[in-house]
Amino acid sequence: MTKYDPAFKLKLVKQCLAGSSTNGVAVKNGIGHSILQRWVRSYQQHGLPGLAKQYSRYDAQFKLSVLQRIEQDGLSDQQAAILFGIRGQNSIGEWKRLYHAGGINAL
Repeated sequence: MTKYDPAFKLKLVKQCLAGSSTNGVAVKNGIGHSILQRWVRSYQQHGLPGLAKQYSRYDAQFKLSVLQRIEQDGLSDQQAAILFGIRGQNSIGEWKRLYHAGGINAL
């Protein structure tokens, strides 16, 4: 997977927020529109830090709080990832599988 620097992401996000279509900006720049949509939502939720590369390890309590919030508010994995600043929404799916298989100790 290609990595994009925050300046590039910000440039495209600003184009979208200025009224350009997400799909048009994505096609013009050779990226998937769903990636660009995720950047826009992350920027709207977290500002510039939402576009920065992060390396994170999450403790079991954090993972559990994310899973509880998903259940409580009916969030999708993608919505929860944006809300909590989790870069990979696939991580949440893995957390769900682990939790259902072995409870909090499996997280």
